[in-house]
Amino acid sequence: MEDRVLRGVIASKMEVIIGAIIMLLFLALALTTRVEGPRWVCMGFMFLGASFVARGLEWGKLVNLYRTYEVILSNNPSGSLNALASATKMPLRNVKKALQTMIKRRMTGSMIIDEETNCIVGSFSPKMKFSADIAASKEASANSAATPPTAPPISQEASGNEAIVVCPNCGEKNSMTRNATALCGHCGTKIISE
Repeated sequence: MEDRVLRGVIASKMEVIIGAIIMLLFLALALTTRVEGPRWVCMGFMFLGASFVARGLEWGKLVNLYRTYEVILSNNPSGSLNALASATKMPLRNVKKALQTMIKRRMTGSMIIDEETNCIVGSFSPKMKFSADIAASKEASANSAATPPTAPPISQEASGNEAIVVCPNCGEKNSMTRNATALCGHCGTKIISE
């Protein structure tokens, strides 16, 4: 995961630089060309360069959010999306969307979002693992101004109130609370444990 985040940092910088070079090169070519046909080709490549810059900036923003979430979750290990939203002063739907993008791009561990409790279940980073039933009790403790305990690691085998659910879309194994609905940690498909 950290490797994926590091590659994201490098990729974002490279895409911005390559995009800017493409844009400037073809802008100069478009301004010096007197024939209409090549100008349209140059404009197309300038658009391509702009899309590289936009994607690079998006990756950079996502990496910064990942690092911010990691710091917040290390200080408040409840796994609560509401805690992330209030700490970053972002709407809850934007936090969910950012986390879903991180999951799709494999920046996080085997993490899913529990839609019922609005908590992270699984591992966000190699240092942090969350359990849904523990997260719910931590959320209640945090609201009562008590210091929440640290979350235990999630077992890879089904035990107690947890189950391992295989995503019907991609086959990824997801650890989650029984009788809960969540999103697959790999592809974002809605999954239900029974």
